Amino acid sequence: MMIRTVLLALALYCFTSSIYAQDLQACRIDYSPVQQALKPKAFQLESGDHLTLSAQYLADIRSGHYNNKPSGMSHYVYLRPGSRKEIKDNTVDHRFERMSSTGDIFGIQTTASSDHFFRPDENFDGNYDPTWQDPMMIVPLGLNPIDITTYAHQLFKVVDARFNYLLLMVDGEYLVFYPGFPETYEVFNNLEMQVMLQERQTWAETYVGKRLLVRNSSDLRYRLSPHGKDLQLPVSRSELEIYVNSYYLDRHQVLFEYGMDEPLYLVLDEHARFEMYDAQCLERRQEAIFAEQRKEDLVAHERFNNIMEVDFPVMALLEDEWLQERLVERFQLSDGRYYKSLTYDYVGPAIQQMDLAPAIKVKVLENGDLIMRSIYASKDGLYHTKVELRIDGQTLISERVSTLDSRSSRRNVQGQTLEIIDYIPGGDQGILEAIARNVDRPIIIRYVAGGNFWQEVSLGEGYKKAIRDAWLFSQLLKENSSILEARLQDKD
Repeated sequence: MMIRTVLLALALYCFTSSIYAQDLQACRIDYSPVQQALKPKAFQLESGDHLTLSAQYLADIRSGHYNNKPSGMSHYVYLRPGSRKEIKDNTVDHRFERMSSTGDIFGIQTTASSDHFFRPDENFDGNYDPTWQDPMMIVPLGLNPIDITTYAHQLFKVVDARFNYLLLMVDGEYLVFYPGFPETYEVFNNLEMQVMLQERQTWAETYVGKRLLVRNSSDLRYRLSPHGKDLQLPVSRSELEIYVNSYYLDRHQVLFEYGMDEPLYLVLDEHARFEMYDAQCLERRQEAIFAEQRKEDLVAHERFNNIMEVDFPVMALLEDEWLQERLVERFQLSDGRYYKSLTYDYVGPAIQQMDLAPAIKVKVLENGDLIMRSIYASKDGLYHTKVELRIDGQTLISERVSTLDSRSSRRNVQGQTLEIIDYIPGGDQGILEAIARNVDRPIIIRYVAGGNFWQEVSLGEGYKKAIRDAWLFSQLLKENSSILEARLQDKD
């Protein structure tokens, strides 16, 4: 999500001005209540208690967390009818064979490390007490391991709580759990834990659909998955604005999911050290702050715009250092790379748009080449493969990018299918230059899919001016790269 220049300027000014320090603190979000891992004060269960499975336990089961841990348990498996001679099975310990009430012979087998719950069958005699054969605990005959993930969202009722087993009723059937393989508090949420998780959930829900400004992002950790191995990506900016799409939580952390191109997670746990602010709260104070801070900048901004209205002031850019500085201010070095090149993103005046509005955006490579990005969103998806520009009776057509190409992506955002295509340098086929040279004219963009399917939109003024600035910025990179590189380094 693009960081708004207005918001960042406001925030930076707040951080350096004691006058507005109190206002800034009013916008700060205290996330300390969700940082600490939740631990119930006691986990003593009684008959009639209701439990749910811990989200962390379910995640550990699904990720194979227990696969490399010793089981510690064995259970009985069917060998043969009692009337037949002994059948040897290398996976079964024949020293502990038993005959069931039906006359069948059973032997013990090591239980899988991820199997912690058992269901009785017709061979079970009603005694849930396990026996011990050092170093293994042997589950009674007739209790069979089950896949507990099928009960992920069920409510468990405690029928009998003993020191060596827990008898549960769920969905009309009995299950038994043996504490210590793993511990009860690791597997279940009791009433106290459910209340604590509900409080944490209420806190997290407050920020879904909101924009947050995160400061001191050197302490941020980007994660592509809440569980398993986490991908750590470096962050070069000191501030980051995110839009919270959803959240995930467990006993140890709260994760805010954000991002449009790919899901990313802002992790709030005991290691988090960054500052977090309500972006809308900060924006409500922007008018008074800009009145004091930006008087001279507004005059400079007006002068810049007047010069930019001239038909492509490339020569003026090459000769006027002040103009170069103003243009450079509108671009920021991106964290990512395209085609093995560093890229610059437009961070100029905020573009007024809906989050999922059709758009044409642009990235500038370090050599001055331009990459066009077409964005379209609809309920059922258009699956566009190219765009066409219509202006004054003239039509320009971009390269075609297959929906199977890695440069074409789709994902569901807020109930809409969001489509994004990144075109190769030059793949815009002159569309970007045509937009840049005709900012003052109506421009129609047609998103074209296979067959005769297409949709047309009028390109907004903000997008046209952003593309114009990017085109001029690319010319400056190509013509005066050494001077520009020094200015960008000074800016960073």
